[in-house]
Amino acid sequence: MDAYERVEVFRGASAFVNGIPPGSTGTGGTINLVPKRAEDTPITSLTGKYGMTSEFGGHADVGRRFGADNAFGMRVNLSSRQGETAIDDEERTSRLASAALDYRGEKVRLTLDTLLQSQRIDKGRPVVNVSSSVIPDAPDANTNYGTDYSFSNLEDRFIQMRGEYDVLDSLTLYGAVGYRFMREDGIYASPTVTNVAGDATIGRLDVPREDQTLSGQFGGRAQAETGDVTHQMNAGMSAFHTVNRNSFVFGSSQNTNIYNPVSVSIPNATSTGGDLQDLPKVSESWLRSYFVSDTLGFVDDQVLVTLGARHQTVKVKGYNRTSLRETSNYNESKLSPVVGLVIRPTEQISLYANRIEGLAQGPTAPTTAANTGEVFPPYVSVQYEAGVKLDYGTIGGSAAVFQTSQPSGITDPTTNVFGIDGEQRNRGIELLAFGDLTPDIHLLGGVTYTQAELSKTAGGTNDGNFAVGAPQYQANMGVEWDLPYLSATTLSARMIYTGTQYQDTANTKRVPEWSRLDIGARTTQTFDGQDVTFRANIENVTNNAYWASVQGGYLTQGAPLTGKLSVSTNF
Repeated sequence: MDAYERVEVFRGASAFVNGIPPGSTGTGGTINLVPKRAEDTPITSLTGKYGMTSEFGGHADVGRRFGADNAFGMRVNLSSRQGETAIDDEERTSRLASAALDYRGEKVRLTLDTLLQSQRIDKGRPVVNVSSSVIPDAPDANTNYGTDYSFSNLEDRFIQMRGEYDVLDSLTLYGAVGYRFMREDGIYASPTVTNVAGDATIGRLDVPREDQTLSGQFGGRAQAETGDVTHQMNAGMSAFHTVNRNSFVFGSSQNTNIYNPVSVSIPNATSTGGDLQDLPKVSESWLRSYFVSDTLGFVDDQVLVTLGARHQTVKVKGYNRTSLRETSNYNESKLSPVVGLVIRPTEQISLYANRIEGLAQGPTAPTTAANTGEVFPPYVSVQYEAGVKLDYGTIGGSAAVFQTSQPSGITDPTTNVFGIDGEQRNRGIELLAFGDLTPDIHLLGGVTYTQAELSKTAGGTNDGNFAVGAPQYQANMGVEWDLPYLSATTLSARMIYTGTQYQDTANTKRVPEWSRLDIGARTTQTFDGQDVTFRANIENVTNNAYWASVQGGYLTQGAPLTGKLSVSTNF
């Protein structure tokens, strides 16, 4: 994250806003990463970092503006970390280099971003499959049931360019193009637990993979008035093309135990799929859409009505790894409307409601499944939402009710085959709050209740059951305290709570609720006229052992107590 200024989370269906997200349903939401930009004030920041148990690293961040009126900007970030994590015998190495260039003229704005990053994980703690009739207790938080031979090596690089041109004061044309390349090499070994005593079998899986992606977006924004009605119009198109190449190797199973892991040597390969050197093309996707929208403002923009539509096309081809022949071909299109309403009775209160839908790319079987890489057909998702937002400056919040629907994907715990089993419908209520209890105490948190129900399952067997990995209750609360008696020093704490989750669609296997406490502190002190900032954080203070998630049908254990320290200074 060292290359990014902030992370924006768009909750709920957002296919209309940004187009169909690649490799995602687009129902739960999308993530927008905002790169750092050079500011008017020169930036030269150096940071040293430490993480338990012996992970050390550094980060350099340099930004400058130059030219007439500081029109040109450059921001460069370099970072490196390496060492053993808080999980026993797990080692991680990461490298990052990024450059963000920009030009801000009177009518023209341009940005060019490029990034190179790599990460290697040796003996990473894997996910856990379950074939027993009962979910086993989570092992000690530090326990590593991975194998000595397992590793994952990831390389990622991208370049993207964006531009805007103000044709008129009320008309702006914009465009963006980007290219991304990703390479993954690894040997994975995920245990399958057979009883509550933690006995398990563990097998070898090699998955070399490459993704190449080209994307673009072009359009225009305009503002106009017709009588007393204002208009904010947007129209354009977006396109996305990606090619996935991968192969696999399966090895024979060996015995182990997640509570007392056994050291095993790498097993011989029992089967392979595809050329391991010249990776075969497994899937190819084309996503294309055309969109138009108009936000109409009434009564001095106190009432806003958004009307729009996006014509979306999803084309996905699948190929056999060995014969290289085409095995599947999906080509679906749909016109997806959107309707939104915002009413502002006062400057501090906004009431809203919307209906949005989209054609989403179908899921792909994960690398942990026996049918890894299998591409499933596209499907339609629909969301309804209504709520209220309050913002009184120092305090605010929101309340919303929502309903979303999407097909439900699950890895069968017995066959280890990933497939679609019916439809998942989420209905819920979300409450969020932020603000200052006092000038020195700041809060941010919320709670969500979700009724995630399955319907249209095979033979109706699991209709009415809870969806896999969807807790009914989630709550998060963070607090910061600016110490009044110690200048430039802040203490912080965060509590995370997640309710029970089911591991299977039959709802016979349940993962217990869990909670986690994080604490931290930061202070800025001056030494010989140089400001130095110290940060310390401890995640999972109580070293609680818990299963954090069962998304996909497999168990993911939460991280153990982890201490992190950093020291940074700006020149």
